[in-house]
Amino acid sequence: MDLKLLKPWRTGLLAVLLIGLNDPVHLPSARAAESSPQLGSRILGRVVNEAGEPIAGALVRYRSESATTDEAGEFSLERGLISGLPMVQIEATGFAPSRLQLQADGEMEVIRLNVGANLRGRLLNSGRPVVGAKLLLETSDERGLRFLKLLNALTDAEGRFEFNHVPPRTRWTLFGDVESLGSLGALLPRSGYSSGNGITDNLGDLPLQSGLVLSGRVVVRDGGELPGAPILIVVSEPLGRRLCTVTTDRLGAFSIQGLPPGPVRIGAGLPEYHLTPWNRSFDPVNRGLIGRLDHSVTNLVIEISRKRYRDDFMGNSRSLPVADHPENHPIGGVEPGARTISVSGSVVDEATGRPVAPVEIVPGLQPPIAAKPAPPWHQRLLNVFRDPAIPLHELPFWRTGRSETVTNGQFSVLLDSPSSLPLLLVKATGYEPVVVGPVTTSTNGLVVRLTRGSGPAGLVLDPAGQPAVGARVIHAVQGETFGMRETGELMPWGAVEGLGWTDPQGVFALPSRLNGRHLYVSHATGWAMLDDPELGAGLKLRLQSWSVVAGVLVNQQGMPVANEALTLDFQLSPSVNLRDPLILKHHAFTAADGRFTLTNVPPGELRLMRGAVLQLRFHARAGETNDLGQVIFDTPPPEPLLRQLKEKIGL
Repeated sequence: MDLKLLKPWRTGLLAVLLIGLNDPVHLPSARAAESSPQLGSRILGRVVNEAGEPIAGALVRYRSESATTDEAGEFSLERGLISGLPMVQIEATGFAPSRLQLQADGEMEVIRLNVGANLRGRLLNSGRPVVGAKLLLETSDERGLRFLKLLNALTDAEGRFEFNHVPPRTRWTLFGDVESLGSLGALLPRSGYSSGNGITDNLGDLPLQSGLVLSGRVVVRDGGELPGAPILIVVSEPLGRRLCTVTTDRLGAFSIQGLPPGPVRIGAGLPEYHLTPWNRSFDPVNRGLIGRLDHSVTNLVIEISRKRYRDDFMGNSRSLPVADHPENHPIGGVEPGARTISVSGSVVDEATGRPVAPVEIVPGLQPPIAAKPAPPWHQRLLNVFRDPAIPLHELPFWRTGRSETVTNGQFSVLLDSPSSLPLLLVKATGYEPVVVGPVTTSTNGLVVRLTRGSGPAGLVLDPAGQPAVGARVIHAVQGETFGMRETGELMPWGAVEGLGWTDPQGVFALPSRLNGRHLYVSHATGWAMLDDPELGAGLKLRLQSWSVVAGVLVNQQGMPVANEALTLDFQLSPSVNLRDPLILKHHAFTAADGRFTLTNVPPGELRLMRGAVLQLRFHARAGETNDLGQVIFDTPPPEPLLRQLKEKIGL
């Protein structure tokens, strides 16, 4: 089988080391500095002040574990089977909180806390002091990641406030508590860096600004009745810091005052109910609303439903242009908006003119496509041999979460109109899918004509020529990704529209799909793959038997390398312009003598990998044990000259 359209799985490792900037003094023992942490050992430490005196009653946290220091300032925590240096957080009355990494090799470590810095100021409203207002101070590292617990302070009779024991030389952000300020106004968040230990920074007079109002109501999709219990509306920053909460009345109405302008995230807390994807600001990742609140909004309509709708995922462009992300637009629900386009019409059979039902209508967006200069003549010549796939960032983004099924051939949908152009995908069983659009204005009476057609269908035979009963078949479109277990079983990840099985006669039939690219078949006896030019009805596929791959991993001195994890992926041309269509999950650990064996391997051009490091390229022959011999650790042989030339010219 030709595997040139498959793309290798590229993995990478990201190690993020968070180092606290709150200036604790960490004094590991000499032995700890020379040894590496041992899994399962305990974390031992002694917390002292700047004079070296023990601090009793300090709270030390590590993951889900916590301990309190004794009279000698000492603590002990179970490290657990966690690799890497443990990060602990320490809090003690009268000292700045600290977060730092320890060695955890069973040696006692000394951690010195300091008193920290101070931050003070005065809160005013139209020149008058604001009394009893709650202010919040959050500290973070230089990348703005959440760092330590939230500090809070109340303004006194003169509007003055002071934060003590602030981690020194640390980035901070000051907020006003929305519920505390109420209708008085909003304190715009401001950031800065604290000074050293014992130094007080004065922010001066901080004026309140006019606060924004966010009000509206909650409705149930399709006119359903509201639940009897109040609904909790939670408004927070995009990164999660809660601004305020409010509950709805019996009619689902709510109102919040004193919000600062900027990006907000909104959640509706009610058991068994979910926000629907028809809310314009719906975030499918966190399943809340996210958007900008630049002015007061008094007509927000938040739609909920008992049904949990599927995600926007259908083998298409998984990410919209940044300009179309919901956080870059005003917060919105299902209320009419300036960017809404209304489209209604009917779906009919192209040949007979009769209504087609049932029909699935899927809204989508076509990302902007930049004009491209004409390639030089030699590139046009090479393009004949290259994969003709559409670049992923130019594929339509289909909002499958908003798909609707109509049963009378008549449809009516509302589309968003951001920087990308609105589209409609119309699908029906036994017909070829049709893309309508771009739709730039509201339209009534639109007639969509569907042409009869079918997707891949046919007979699957095992390697012995007998019907392969119960074989899993996947019709994949461009951009979809699937996996293959070590058993050879195909795994659909999210997209199940193109999934099917062979019947007792070994026969299968799958729907036609927009941008259908590949057909994968897996069975206990073997597998097969076809590319789009070969797809159609009346197929007859004979499976190739699974391969076995074996070898010995050795170092450059010829000594066996034990306990190394090895994986496989497909070896493909660099001109492939697709996501990895099929990810192999085959893996094996080398034995004490360096030997490894992988079974149920699809035959073809493969790569043996150690993590992201190539070990060997090879061709796996069907139905055979492919002995790779000695594979030298992290030293793959050079590419053949012909392949080097193809990669150089992008074939």
